[in-house]
Amino acid sequence: MMISKAKQTQCREIAALERENFPDAWSEVFLARKIEDESVIFLTVCAAENPDAPIAYCILQTLGTEAELLRIAVKKSGQGSGIGRALLTELFQQAKEQNIQKIFLEVRASNEKATRFYERSGFQKTGLRKNYYKQDPEDAVLMTKEVST
Repeated sequence: MMISKAKQTQCREIAALERENFPDAWSEVFLARKIEDESVIFLTVCAAENPDAPIAYCILQTLGTEAELLRIAVKKSGQGSGIGRALLTELFQQAKEQNIQKIFLEVRASNEKATRFYERSGFQKTGLRKNYYKQDPEDAVLMTKEVST
């Protein structure tokens, strides 16, 4: 398993993971912009035998000493195998290197599996955003993690 900075050549595969994991999937064009955005940490995970085909990715938007985890997704067949945890561990390390002190995220209130994953990764529930999700309307749970120094 290799974790590295996302590349433009991976946009098609990342977009396929988007569609597999999110009802409001982002387009290849939007993902390509995020890869080029210097205020974004965009990481992918690839199997060693296929280093150009991502099986997971995450996108962290930074702003000063804070950041928002915009996306994290693992190919359905790889979920529960530790790939997401390894990806977040690397993301937290890179955030720390950029002096990020706090990371925020929103998760669907009904997504208990993701909420448990985030809690095991050090996030705490800190609020609720009513009707945050417009497609399939639902509240979002706001979660926060202090990045250790």
